[in-house]
Amino acid sequence: MIAMTPPYSETVGAALLASRKERGWSQARLAAESGVPQTVISSIERATHANPPLETVKRLCTALDAELVVEVRPTRVVGKSDQRDPAHAACVAGTRRILERAGWTTASEVEIVTGRARGFIDLIAFDAATRRLLVIEVKTEIRDVGGLERQVGWYLREAWATARRLDWKPRSVSGVVVCLATAAVDAVALANREELAAAFPIRGRAVRAVLNGGATIDKRGLVLLDPLRRGTAGLLTLAADGRRTPPPYRDYAAFLRARAARARRTSSAVTPTGHGGPAPGRGLGGGRRAAEDRGSGSVTAGRTGSPSSRPAGSGAV
Repeated sequence: MIAMTPPYSETVGAALLASRKERGWSQARLAAESGVPQTVISSIERATHANPPLETVKRLCTALDAELVVEVRPTRVVGKSDQRDPAHAACVAGTRRILERAGWTTASEVEIVTGRARGFIDLIAFDAATRRLLVIEVKTEIRDVGGLERQVGWYLREAWATARRLDWKPRSVSGVVVCLATAAVDAVALANREELAAAFPIRGRAVRAVLNGGATIDKRGLVLLDPLRRGTAGLLTLAADGRRTPPPYRDYAAFLRARAARARRTSSAVTPTGHGGPAPGRGLGGGRRAAEDRGSGSVTAGRTGSPSSRPAGSGAV
């Protein structure tokens, strides 16, 4: 078998040479059988013919009865499909409002590239006063705990270079996973309690304090979010961490139905100010809805001065 993986001159040359010798053929015999000039065969076997034409290699392989394999490997993209997910977008927007209201400067859908792998960090937030950098990964469902841990780890490693591209100079980097508040996510968390506790030990109220700009963490965090609630009222602890109230949604589909129903109520409600909708519920804390989420890929600054007097974070995760 000859795999065509550019630059493939050395691989192809060595494989053809081995196949020819296994048959006991001379270069002259192979030239006669394939119709490829002996000088060309010699240059291919010695790898002096850089990337020979595929058709030439195919003729040589046919004569030698060798299998030719051409493999196309697309770039691996992580996180891009989530950007077209309405529930994911709602969670990103809700998290971004919380961060900006607390004074963080944020950027969304930030691309990172490592070799052939491309990824998109959902949110990255920076506090210039304390030089803390926060990497936020948003999930509407948890399907692979190990994969989630590896993804967040990769994003954290790349966050330093990403921050420099944004002209940010962080002193510490930490990461938080924000999950859609559903019974399905709770069930996965309960089933993988030990693995998640080791990978994301900071939970609930501690994560809320970090997002509000009033605390630092040196380990990864995990929290639930109901994006239909206002501000930090939408942040919830996991059932695995002792939350006794049921989650607001059974699963991803239930959230989409609730979101659509709310949109219908809002559009049909008539008030003096032209706004309507249900009153916010109660989560880990209250809060007033801030400005609407900015466009994807943008960098926006939150209200100035909020976290400036808070201590700087310590350590990189």
